[in-house]
Amino acid sequence: MEKHDERIIRGKISLFLSSKIETENEIKKQLEKKGKTIPTGLNFEYKELAYNSEVRKATISDIIQCKTSAKLSTILKCLEALDIPFPKFAKEFDEISNEKAIEQYLKLRG
Repeated sequence: MEKHDERIIRGKISLFLSSKIETENEIKKQLEKKGKTIPTGLNFEYKELAYNSEVRKATISDIIQCKTSAKLSTILKCLEALDIPFPKFAKEFDEISNEKAIEQYLKLRG
């Protein structure tokens, strides 16, 4: 069995969560611009994702900053908060290139 590079796994999860937070942040900005109310459950910052997934803010921050590996239970809680089914996560995770994941890891961890 081939050993997986932990940096790639951390980088991919970081990129995935960061992109989802950024997407919801854009939704929030558009709603504010139109003068509409922000729906509850929108994950537009680390703290919203932490609150909505019932995971400590520090844990979310450490995962996004590639400081630690995410447990499956944490990933599942985040996916539930983001309303993303696991197969969609797996597909998007696989679509992130190893090079992009390493680049993310090195950018955040040096």
